[in-house]
Amino acid sequence: CYCGKDVDSEAHTECMSSPDAKFYSICISLLFPLCGVLAAVSTGFLKDGISRKHRSVLVISFTSSFLVFLVAMHLLLPFYSLAVAVIFVCLCGLSILGPYSLLCGAFAVDVGGKYRSSTATGFL
Repeated sequence: CYCGKDVDSEAHTECMSSPDAKFYSICISLLFPLCGVLAAVSTGFLKDGISRKHRSVLVISFTSSFLVFLVAMHLLLPFYSLAVAVIFVCLCGLSILGPYSLLCGAFAVDVGGKYRSSTATGFL
């Protein structure tokens, strides 16, 4: 069922309480972290391929693309369908969860060294 803005509140409540709507919302919600796992792995491979002093460029490029996706979602909000919204959510997961995993994991080891990486992770 389609739960758009043009339906009355009773039809909207009935639609949102259906088992199909709950199943689809669970599946769509799982796409964000799944794309994040893909982003973490790909960001790790990219990080290993560039020199130590240029790693911040990787984080800045991913975070900038996240900002572009958010602005595009806001500007295109009245024009897109559920499928386009799911694609944007996946792109946001790809662009933000990769740098997040780098900040909490690999950069903490770079900053804290061999013996203080747990402390650096706590601060980050």
